[in-house]
Amino acid sequence: MIDGAVQAGDERAERLLAPLRELKPEIDTFARVPSPVVSRIHMDPEEPTPGLRYASS
Repeated sequence: MIDGAVQAGDERAERLLAPLRELKPEIDTFARVPSPVVSRIHMDPEEPTPGLRYASS
C-alpha cells in the first residue's frame, strides 16, 4: 500500500505517479481533490472520539 499527496500541478503529479502506475496496481485512488478532503483520506473521524491510555509497566 502506498499513499500520499502531491502538491504540484497536474503534469508534474502525473510524472511523479507514472512509475507507481506502471506497477499496475489493483486499486489506484490518486486523484485531484480539494484541500479539505485530504484530512478524510484515511477515514479518520473528524470530531474528537473517546479513547483510553494504557500505562506500560
